[in-house]
Amino acid sequence: TGLLSAARAEGFPPVEQADCADKFPNELHVMILRASGLQAKDINVLRANSSDPIVKLHCGGIMQNTTVKKETLDPVWNETFVFEVDEPDGFLEVVVEDFDT
Repeated sequence: TGLLSAARAEGFPPVEQADCADKFPNELHVMILRASGLQAKDINVLRANSSDPIVKLHCGGIMQNTTVKKETLDPVWNETFVFEVDEPDGFLEVVVEDFDT
């Protein structure tokens, strides 16, 4: 159950292929900064509805997760992840979910 309906990258220039891109293995460094305006997945009677967002990253058969941010729709992570990339046509999957739904 994803919390994001659309993804966008604001203020980031296009990535150019580096001279070493054909030499493997390479490392992919990913920084998860923040999200805003996520959907509320936890319905509360006595306080505002919220979510407990977590980001799941999957690349080259390796899964890594951010920490869970409790009861927020605007989480801030500032967490960095490193993946070893062995294939030139590999991909990175990033999913934002509510931890407990």
